Amino acid sequence: MESFFDTLGSLKNIFLVLAVFAVASMMIFMFSGCSGERYKIEYSNKSVFLFPKNSAKAGEEVTLIFKNKFIACDAGYTFYVDDEVIKTTFHEKGIKLKFIMPEHDVKISYDLNTNMAYYIPEGPEYTKVSDVILIGYYEETFTEEGTEYYEISLSTTKDPLLLKLKEYVKVGGEESAKERNVSCYAFEDLLHVIEVNEMRHWNKLEESESIDGMKITVKFRMYDEEFCVSSEKMPEDGMSVFAEIKRLLAELKTA
Repeated sequence: MESFFDTLGSLKNIFLVLAVFAVASMMIFMFSGCSGERYKIEYSNKSVFLFPKNSAKAGEEVTLIFKNKFIACDAGYTFYVDDEVIKTTFHEKGIKLKFIMPEHDVKISYDLNTNMAYYIPEGPEYTKVSDVILIGYYEETFTEEGTEYYEISLSTTKDPLLLKLKEYVKVGGEESAKERNVSCYAFEDLLHVIEVNEMRHWNKLEESESIDGMKITVKFRMYDEEFCVSSEKMPEDGMSVFAEIKRLLAELKTA
């Protein structure tokens, strides 16, 4: 006959097995919903979406908000998941897109549909043409070996939400060139620097002391006009303004 302690030990073993089984079942239940494979969501222009998702599980409903800040009154956008059109509704912060994630990676893209020309930010106004330089920074340095330069510019493209950044460098006889697309919102910070420092009026100033071995020129468009200022006429803090414009342009990230 089993003693009381033998019976108690058996009950403990049974309880332990049941407890392990219960914990295992709970873990399976908790993680069964998380074990589905996630698929990538890529974008033709990620910067124009508000908090864009990078992935989702198959069957999951994905909601995206498109920041339609620069849309014209008679223009509209068509959005695609790969080649399939997405239905849209209006949202207080832009255009809301919803779709069900398929069992594969997808790419979100869009087309602008309008009878008008493309609208691109040009300071507080807009331009209707692509390849218009909105702002350009040019730095020329004179050395014993010759002239070196650094040039970087921001210009419009056919896409109203993208700008093109071009960068040219010549150092020690070697030249290099790069270009990339950036968000149209990138011009706002540069425009702020231009307006706050009243750069449109620098040419009315008296000639400043020349910088030894260097000349800086900045061209920009505002109010349908093109302005060109240089280090030959600038306020006392002009060099710091030029440095800020150069920094903002150089640090712009690919859209």
